[in-house]
Amino acid sequence: MGRCQIALLGLGVHIQYVKCPALALLRLADRNPQVIEALRNRRDQMLFRLSYPGPRAVLGIVVAAHLCMVPASADGQQPLSTGFRPFDQVTWDGPWAFGIVGAARQPLPALDNSRGELTKGPIRVRLDDGSSGTLRVESKPCGPSEDCAPFDCGCPLERDSYWIMVTGADDRSVARLHLWAAYGKFQIVPVDLVDGPGDELLIVRVPAHSSPPIGYDLKIWKIAPKTPIDLGGRESVANLFVTRPLGCARWRTDVLIDQTEAKPRSVGLRTELGSLPGCSIDPEEAGPIAEMRRGYSLYFDPERGKYMIR
Repeated sequence: MGRCQIALLGLGVHIQYVKCPALALLRLADRNPQVIEALRNRRDQMLFRLSYPGPRAVLGIVVAAHLCMVPASADGQQPLSTGFRPFDQVTWDGPWAFGIVGAARQPLPALDNSRGELTKGPIRVRLDDGSSGTLRVESKPCGPSEDCAPFDCGCPLERDSYWIMVTGADDRSVARLHLWAAYGKFQIVPVDLVDGPGDELLIVRVPAHSSPPIGYDLKIWKIAPKTPIDLGGRESVANLFVTRPLGCARWRTDVLIDQTEAKPRSVGLRTELGSLPGCSIDPEEAGPIAEMRRGYSLYFDPERGKYMIR
C-alpha cells in the first residue's frame, strides 16, 4: 500500500487505486457517499492540518498530493505544458553557476552544501591582493556580540546559522562573514565580477523554512573582513508555480558568467521550466512564465554599487 492510500485511510475511506488523493477526492466525492461523509465528519480536523500542521500530524491530503504523481489518462499519456521539460529533469540539485565560452558552458568551482552539512570546504578563492586563499564554512550559532545581519531568512534553527571563513596563503584570517540558510542548504561560487583581481561570492541558498518548498534566492557579495558588501542579487532563482495539484510544476534559473567579458561582468540568468504530465498551472502564472522564457541579465550599476536588471 502506497503513502497516498495511507493518507486517505486516515479519513476512514478505503480506496484501492488512488495515485493522487487531492484529485481523487474531488472526483470520488461526486459519486461516492462514503467519501462525502468522511469529508464532512473530518472537516474541522482537515482544515486544522491545512493551516497549521503540527509536528506529529499524520500524513494528510496536502502532503500526499505533493508526494504523488498526477494520474495518467486512459491511454497512459498526458502532454506536458508547452515549453516545459519533464519534472525530474528540472531539479534544484547540482550546480547553479556556469562559466560560458561561446555556446559551451561548464560548472564553476563551488562549495556545495546542498545536504545541510555542518562544515564544508575548503575551496580556493582569489583575494584582492592577487594571492590565493581558501574558503570554508561552519555551522555555528550567532553569539550575542556578533554581527549576523542582515536577518533576511526565515531560519529559526541554530543550525541555519553559518560562518564563512576566508584565509590567506599564510593562514591569516581575511574575512569571517555570517550567512543564514534554511536547512543549511546553499552553494557558494567564488568568481571575479567587478573591480580588482579578487573574487566576489555568488551565493544560492534556501531563504526560509517552508512547506511546500520556497525554492532558492541569489546573493552577490564582495568579500570584506566582517560584513559582506551587498552587490545585489535576486529574490528568487527557483520556486514552485501555483498549480493544481500542489507542487506539480517548478522552475530553476542557471547563473551564467562570461569570464572573458570586461569587468564589471554581467550575470546572465536563464530559466528552465519543469512539469508533471497533466499539471494544471494557474493562468496568473502566464506573465512570469513569459518573462522567464525571454531570459535576462543583471548588470552592475557603479552609481548604486549593485547589480540591477537592465
